[in-house]
Amino acid sequence: MLALIGRAAEVAAIRCFLSTAADNGGTLLLFGEPGAGKTRLCDTAAELASAGGAMVLRAQGAEFEAHVEFGALNQILLPILPQLPKLGKAHRAALSVALGLDQGARPDRLLVSTAVLKLLQHVSNTAVTVIAVDDPMPFSLL
Repeated sequence: MLALIGRAAEVAAIRCFLSTAADNGGTLLLFGEPGAGKTRLCDTAAELASAGGAMVLRAQGAEFEAHVEFGALNQILLPILPQLPKLGKAHRAALSVALGLDQGARPDRLLVSTAVLKLLQHVSNTAVTVIAVDDPMPFSLL
């Protein structure tokens, strides 16, 4: 991990958040002006979480994905797609179509949302799970 010069307070806050969130869950939002170093802090948070034994699921906004439906969700869930068969048939089918793994009618967003939550629940029962989304503006999660 690269040292972040002048960011000791932010890194300490991230460490504190990760420690607390491992037991209680939580959300950490990093915000600031463009070029302020948010991406590097997000990378640091992901590295610290991973070093602490957490499963880290990531997505990074990219302009070319701005119009790809469920683009961020695809990035986030890619590492845990082998767990997809553990979902019920309706949730598995909805998520498979939403992520482009299967063909079919556009699934209901609520069904996709529930499928994602169930998949993340399943995975988080076996490991602390951290979801890091950097620059979500170019795309929507759902």
